[in-house]
Amino acid sequence: MFVRQLTVQDMPEFARLRSIAFLRAPDHDPIAHDIHAGEMLAGLSWGCFADDGPMMACLTNNSYHIHYDGRIVRMGGVGGVATLPEYRHGGAVRALFAAMLRQAREKGEVFSTLYPFSHAYYRQFGYDLCHSPATHVYPASALSGHRFSGWARLMLPGESLDVLVPIYEQFAARYNLSAANRDARATARLMKGDPYQNQSFTYLLGEDGDAFAYAHFSVLSLDGRMTLAVEDYAFTAPTGWQALLGFFSRFAANCQAVRINLPEDVPMAHLLDNPYDDAITVRNRLMARIVHVPAALALLRRPEGCCFTVAVTDSFLPENDGVYQVTDAGVLPVEGIADLAVDIGTLTQLCLGYLDLRGALFKPGVRLNGHEEILTRIFVRKLLYLADYY
Repeated sequence: MFVRQLTVQDMPEFARLRSIAFLRAPDHDPIAHDIHAGEMLAGLSWGCFADDGPMMACLTNNSYHIHYDGRIVRMGGVGGVATLPEYRHGGAVRALFAAMLRQAREKGEVFSTLYPFSHAYYRQFGYDLCHSPATHVYPASALSGHRFSGWARLMLPGESLDVLVPIYEQFAARYNLSAANRDARATARLMKGDPYQNQSFTYLLGEDGDAFAYAHFSVLSLDGRMTLAVEDYAFTAPTGWQALLGFFSRFAANCQAVRINLPEDVPMAHLLDNPYDDAITVRNRLMARIVHVPAALALLRRPEGCCFTVAVTDSFLPENDGVYQVTDAGVLPVEGIADLAVDIGTLTQLCLGYLDLRGALFKPGVRLNGHEEILTRIFVRKLLYLADYY
């Protein structure tokens, strides 16, 4: 077998492979109707081919920039991992990830993420759980105490969405993993077709001349209740979130419930008269791995003047293996017993802030040998939020 990046000429075979792997007709694949989508995917996608020619497996590594400890870094968002049934369990996906991750490292990607069908499967490639978003569902009538006195404007297809970008950027900068430099296309992809026919709306909210929040939502029937399902939103300050709650309350006459994913720092239970009304489902979803350990450690937020060492084991990408000393001067490979010894998945969880040091020590194979006080201050829980899917 051999692996290479795909070209536009590969797109028909790419679409056929995905149709079998995902059990959907090729006509349902975006590249079947959008030449630009095919050209874009070709530049981001990889194929593993049998020696006699057929494409056995494929994946796409979408290019993102994300927020990480107050910096903006490159991240790959892996999606569309697919293998033809006759070639499964033959190592094609392993070969794809090996080639893709090495190129990603050379291109400067610091992290790689994916939404797995199986967490256990992707741990073999160094990924581990790094985001567990909470989905809140509450009665629309529970918002009756919230009022919004500003203006709201429905955004229509074809209208410029540039006004949404600064609102999103101010919102996203608070959270590790959130997409940075997100342009209006990220919201425009939600606004397809006639909003009235599709019952899918994007509203911009503000007061006087200032816009401070937006929300994109659909009206769906879920569990027998008409539900306002919020798919994308952002606000510049807590008052913007309060404005969104007041705006959502206006739908209480026709919608029985509101569904929304929220980051940890939005205290929804404290905003309802009866916290029992807030039904919360936590989904252990996104996996991530560090692609370039020295870069991730160099950008890690830490107290000035600190010095520590960490030993990293990365069986899938051994370029990351080693002991690293982290100081104000930078990150250097060193010899000896490290203050902390971890595998690549656990280091990813620590750097992003999904786990703190005390949580990581529950995992088998994690060893703390020194500098516990400073490492406890560095590896803390952090705010995480990612609303993009790929």
